[in-house]
Amino acid sequence: MSYQSYLKSTATFTNKNPSPGSIHRKPPPSITPSGSSIRSSVTRNDTPTSTVPVPFTPASSTSSPARPAAFTPLPSMVSSAAHQDSTRTPLTKEQIDAAVRICLDLQKTATSLHDKRPFAALLLGSDNSTILLSHYSISHVQHAETELARLAAIHFSQKYLASCTLVSTWEPCAMCTGTIYWSNIGRLVYAASEEKLKDLTGGNNEENMTMSLPCREVLKHGQKDVEVIGPISGWEETVVEESGKWWKEQQARENAGRLRGGSVNGTDKPGSLSSMRHGTPTTWTGEETVLSSIDDEGEYKAELDIDWMR
Repeated sequence: MSYQSYLKSTATFTNKNPSPGSIHRKPPPSITPSGSSIRSSVTRNDTPTSTVPVPFTPASSTSSPARPAAFTPLPSMVSSAAHQDSTRTPLTKEQIDAAVRICLDLQKTATSLHDKRPFAALLLGSDNSTILLSHYSISHVQHAETELARLAAIHFSQKYLASCTLVSTWEPCAMCTGTIYWSNIGRLVYAASEEKLKDLTGGNNEENMTMSLPCREVLKHGQKDVEVIGPISGWEETVVEESGKWWKEQQARENAGRLRGGSVNGTDKPGSLSSMRHGTPTTWTGEETVLSSIDDEGEYKAELDIDWMR
């Protein structure tokens, strides 16, 4: 269904904070999902009737698969998307806007102060408003969503993460999507699509070898339901415009034969918070006795507050 239809279908839900439930498994083969949606969906995968796996045919290397034409969802499809895992509270438009706005601000900090790639992600708690963790891209293999999901799996139980939402400025790549799946985060929200990212990065870009493999395609081959919302109209254009500034600057550097200072994974700029004590991005785990952070080299650090023991 469309992003707007999703908001309408969830308008009747109350914003109560449910307690974490069990890991939500996909329906048995006898239950046939009503179909996938364009902008918002709960990715499902029935057990195949044949033992021979159907090979996935990748899209053209020049562009991502074209999206299906818009259509009016059937009532059964609306109920399928609205009837989420009982541990997840439906998101409102205001909650989505607030989360994406914060995520984009984090991305701006990453590019302007740390010369990182324009990607950022955060994790919302089960109340859809508390930010449990946040992260930006560290390197070409330590993506924002992957590192965030990895830390989430360390700090929180699978049962609790099933009620949480990962919000990202960009659609997660196959690696990030897989990490989200294995961490058991129950919902994914992204502002801009992988297709738009590939338009920005182009081909053979060492900074980001963008794939043509949508996150929904990855998730539909799994055994658990993961709700996916995105791209988000309005925010997609904003994210593309903001990210485009960094990619244009990077292209100008390459054309001039200048490499980024430090390494391909970023460096400090004058006035960077990295030179200041406690200047690295702070990760709050929700535990009063632990303060964890990620330094510029991607090292994870945790400091115990032992004052409470005295």
